[in-house]
Amino acid sequence: MNVLIGLVIVFMVLALITTFLVGFSKENKEGSPTYEQKTGAKWARLSSFYIIAAVVCLAIFLMIMMNG
Repeated sequence: MNVLIGLVIVFMVLALITTFLVGFSKENKEGSPTYEQKTGAKWARLSSFYIIAAVVCLAIFLMIMMNG
């Protein structure tokens, strides 16, 4: 169980670091003329990623709790 907690922490730290790398990247600072277009579609896609990730994490958590 401690190994899984450690893996989750490592994954979270890597996700945080890569998020900052994308946010501070040269391409992101220069901007894109099409960035402000189709924001609804971008929000929908991002939300779907978060929902899928939450469902997968919940399923893994429940499997661990039932088997542990």
